[in-house]
Amino acid sequence: MTALNPNSNDYRFYELSFGKRPAEELYDINTDNGCIKNLANDPTYAELKTKLWQQLQAELVQQQDPRILGQGDTFDYYPNSKDERQQKLYGKPNYDPVAAYQAYLESKVKE
Repeated sequence: MTALNPNSNDYRFYELSFGKRPAEELYDINTDNGCIKNLANDPTYAELKTKLWQQLQAELVQQQDPRILGQGDTFDYYPNSKDERQQKLYGKPNYDPVAAYQAYLESKVKE
């Protein structure tokens, strides 16, 4: 499948497997249990899509999800148990992601 040419009739299967997903997805699992036909841009479902987004947004706010509260950059500093990538990124062999995350939180309080 990874050798498919973009001009091939079967390339859509590559896109379904490895392509980027759209920002919004909505499927009728009663008629499309494989979730192939995205209804998110269908005007027929606009009201339902709005209702579902409001429900999701309320849940995320209640859970204090940083992404919905405008603090998604929190994940850029999330402690990754001293992983090698972060040590290289910061050029510090003894980099402590937990301490870095704590410093990040403290800087947010000062803002």
